[in-house]
Amino acid sequence: MKAEVKCLIDRFVANIPNSNTEEGRKESDRLLAEAMALTQTPEEKKEAGAYMREAMKNRNRKRTDLDTRTMLQDIKSAVSMAYIAEHYFGKGRAWLNQRINNAPVNGKPTAFTNEELKILADSFSDLSDRLSALSRSIHRSL
Repeated sequence: MKAEVKCLIDRFVANIPNSNTEEGRKESDRLLAEAMALTQTPEEKKEAGAYMREAMKNRNRKRTDLDTRTMLQDIKSAVSMAYIAEHYFGKGRAWLNQRINNAPVNGKPTAFTNEELKILADSFSDLSDRLSALSRSIHRSL
């Protein structure tokens, strides 16, 4: 399969959360149409369809392969996880801690999905930007 088709399908799958708006639906339709236009043979179309099904299946798969607890160990005491849980996820601190620690809930270990990991990473980037802006403001006031 062409790399360009894979890229378009990946972008289509990543855009799924935006498909509840008219603009998001148009973008999804455009990406899918563009990807399918690049497939010419029935075999290519079948391969693209299989790739898309697998990408969609993996989109919400729990990421048990990451040790987020160890990753966050250095900053966990410096950053309010309750704030991140509430403001970025709309959840409680316990929900976030369950995922960080892979704690069992109803007998099953919890883990972040790829989408949740992106939100977590983006939350740290946002906080980093805000702290940097504050630091610059303080330095300018000296």
